[in-house]
Amino acid sequence: MELYLTHGGCQVSYAAAASLIWSSPMEEPHQPPSGILPIFNSQHQAADFLAQQQHNGRLKHCAHISIHQLDMHDRVALYQILCAEDSFEVAQPPIEFIGRCPKHCRLYQPTWRAALTRWRRNRHPVIWFEQQPWQVKVAVILAPLLALAIVFHVVKDLVALGRIVYEIIHGK
Repeated sequence: MELYLTHGGCQVSYAAAASLIWSSPMEEPHQPPSGILPIFNSQHQAADFLAQQQHNGRLKHCAHISIHQLDMHDRVALYQILCAEDSFEVAQPPIEFIGRCPKHCRLYQPTWRAALTRWRRNRHPVIWFEQQPWQVKVAVILAPLLALAIVFHVVKDLVALGRIVYEIIHGK
């Protein structure tokens, strides 16, 4: 099955379009030979295209969709819209570009849910504890022990034990 691109009322085979794109100047968005969405000269153009395609319903408002800068070494920076989960599917021609989000994508994650998940992951008690200075860690560990000592009336014994440990350490 050969794929065709429709641009400006003309229908061109995908292979022919790909060979023409790499030999033409890069002033407008271009279709890469192996890519699914066009390549843009600026991040702004890519963001506009992404917003337009999300408005049209071809791309979802998903946390996995991002604008990626292509590594062109000595050339100018180029940008392409990518799915971090590699879920774009090939759309049936004739369309202006070849990729879209699957209708019932199992990897779809709303942007608000991704932000909430990130926030919850960063607020986990173990992560919070690891980020604290040593003084806070000592206080967090000793506070419940001191509370238990008060409840069980063993504070005097703990003070005596502390004095013994201090004398051993300092050699008195």
